[in-house]
Amino acid sequence: MKVAEKFSISKSQVGRIKQSKESLRELQQSPSVLGKKRKRDQEQNDVGGALAHWMTDKVAQGARLSGHLLKKKATELAASKVWPDFIVSNQTGNYWTKIAADFHTKVPFDGMWLDMNEISNFVDGSISGCDNTSTYNNPPYLPGVAGGSLYKHTICPSARHGKCRNYDVHNLYGMAETAVSYRTLKIIHKKRPFIISRSTYPGQGHYGGHWSGDNSATFYDMYKSISAMLHANMFGIPMTGSDICGFHLNTSSELCTRWHQLGAFYGFSRNHNADDCLPQDPGQFDAESVASTRRALRVRYSLLPFLYTLMWRSHVYGETVARPLLFEFPEDPVLENLDTQFMWGAALLISPVLTQGARSVQAYFPGDVWYDFYTGWKLEIQHGRYVELSAELGHINLHMRGGHVIPMQQPGLSTTLSRKNRFQLLVSLDVNMTAVGELYWDDGDSIDVYESGEYNLLSFEATKNGLKSSVKHIGYLGEPMILGNVTVMGLSFTPSNVTMDGNLVTFSFKNSVLYISNLAVVFTETFEIVWH
Repeated sequence: MKVAEKFSISKSQVGRIKQSKESLRELQQSPSVLGKKRKRDQEQNDVGGALAHWMTDKVAQGARLSGHLLKKKATELAASKVWPDFIVSNQTGNYWTKIAADFHTKVPFDGMWLDMNEISNFVDGSISGCDNTSTYNNPPYLPGVAGGSLYKHTICPSARHGKCRNYDVHNLYGMAETAVSYRTLKIIHKKRPFIISRSTYPGQGHYGGHWSGDNSATFYDMYKSISAMLHANMFGIPMTGSDICGFHLNTSSELCTRWHQLGAFYGFSRNHNADDCLPQDPGQFDAESVASTRRALRVRYSLLPFLYTLMWRSHVYGETVARPLLFEFPEDPVLENLDTQFMWGAALLISPVLTQGARSVQAYFPGDVWYDFYTGWKLEIQHGRYVELSAELGHINLHMRGGHVIPMQQPGLSTTLSRKNRFQLLVSLDVNMTAVGELYWDDGDSIDVYESGEYNLLSFEATKNGLKSSVKHIGYLGEPMILGNVTVMGLSFTPSNVTMDGNLVTFSFKNSVLYISNLAVVFTETFEIVWH
């Protein structure tokens, strides 16, 4: 069967795309009055006026706020503003849930993408401006904000969220909207919500992810996306990334190729651009670019068990997923300003090309044992210095730190298909010839499975003579978990035989790398592999 024939949207749903687009416009426009006198618009506005609480500003009454018409009668004001008050009003949550549930009956969406919720505005303050005599709108000390005004392309700081001034709670709006949307999605389809918000606040990762907003198709913006991702992780938002290939401006084949390589290691990986720019999906470019993007995405998919385990650790322990090297090597002063490389957890080092025309990259390796991710070969280098690495257009440099065990999986065409494939373990021995790792696994979709115990947690420990697993918790049996292959890097001798729980298994050995294949081990049971 062709892949296209297995696509999740049925023919009947395809026929509803036009209707869905119209429904989407309804949700986007509600509850604002856009000048179209349609009955359904008024019905939506009536619901908004009855259920939601709206921000107010005395200067804006009878004029325009957030670029949308405000009616003059006080009783009609609530039905004509575009930004509901998520911060102080429980009514708004009920309203949000109702309109989202209504929309879900027309288009069964899985998640929400919350845009422009800084709050962004197409005018400064309102059509009538802001009260210039207010010290909230024009404080005696003005921080270095874009446009030189606190209400440049946003609402007036003097606007009210119930009894709170926007001046005091402005930065909380995106988090409040995300939290309400999180509760809404849990109610609507009883599954783990997926939400991406442009505006964020520390700790918002509990409710959703983040993308860095409207960037541009430049090598500079690609480079800056690394620090944006690392900052978000430090603020407790690990599911984060930037628009791959750039949002504004037309991209190029080289830039898009390099950006897909880097973007494969964002927490949230998405190619996205403006509708007035040239198409930039990978298929728009030459065969080399397509092949490179496919390779990068296959690496990402193969590492999803590792990434998922890192996300779990972030959820439970508050750890970062993508992190600066400084976090792992805090005593190295060179790393204080290094923003061209980053790590996934403590084990994987990513060194992307960020310069146009470059076919090599200067990568810094702190004092530890490092292996090439693709070949398993140990790097024979002096630690604590930059090393020039080859980086042809189709290649992104990845290195694994000694002392770790990374769980992997054979990549499929989707995450659903990947989950059905066999697992792999990638072992990198440190200077003491040891390595440790773990795997967290659940159904990937249900709510609060860790809290309810519906998950599996396995740990791994390797030495110079073997690898063994420990079962820390078993609570998820929804699909078989089978270990198929193990690769051990940095072995100091050539094994004469390898056994799994006492039985001989197939293996090969080359360049200090041990390859153990053709396994069929039940991952949820303890096992021990020994090599002599």
